[in-house]
Amino acid sequence: MSEFYYQEKQRKDGTKYVYYRPDCKECSKSQAKEWNQKHPEVNRRAWKNYYSTERGRQAKREDSKRRRDNGNWYKWLKENKDKADGYKNKHHNHDITKKEWESCKEYFNYKCAYCEMSEFDHKVIYNQQLHKDHVNHEGNDDLSNCVPSCKGCNSSKNEFEIVFWFKERSTTFTQKRLDKINKWLNDDYLIFKD
Repeated sequence: MSEFYYQEKQRKDGTKYVYYRPDCKECSKSQAKEWNQKHPEVNRRAWKNYYSTERGRQAKREDSKRRRDNGNWYKWLKENKDKADGYKNKHHNHDITKKEWESCKEYFNYKCAYCEMSEFDHKVIYNQQLHKDHVNHEGNDDLSNCVPSCKGCNSSKNEFEIVFWFKERSTTFTQKRLDKINKWLNDDYLIFKD
């Protein structure tokens, strides 16, 4: 019976039994694949919800690590140089000094400017420092367009305009934080610029 999916269930009277799906594993897989192709937005939303849970984030980290460790990620990069180069060109780096970056993080109390995750928590959860986020994706690569951001906010914000993303998409929006970011971008960064 190993070619069938099964599930352990319990009747109302408390007795346990094993339920076998009426179709084999191969049929179940093809039906699921077909359904996912017909309903991509529902499927995408379900995966997004799953990856927003701690279990989903952990599974994604393990999957990424497995791909890197077994060489599949590097193989994909070699086989898809055009996509990899396009990704690199889309993402540009800030041209700021270490002192300016340290001042920027200090201004935001060593926390993500969007959700206030501390740099310490970010290091524990993601095993990396806070990111230098371009508030305006098409803007300058200097301190006037830079705020510290956690990996989650940085990925979620992507290329969205800040006010739209922060108010409509972010689950951590507060007017106070948006005002602080705007104050930094409009005036306060000048105090720390080398």
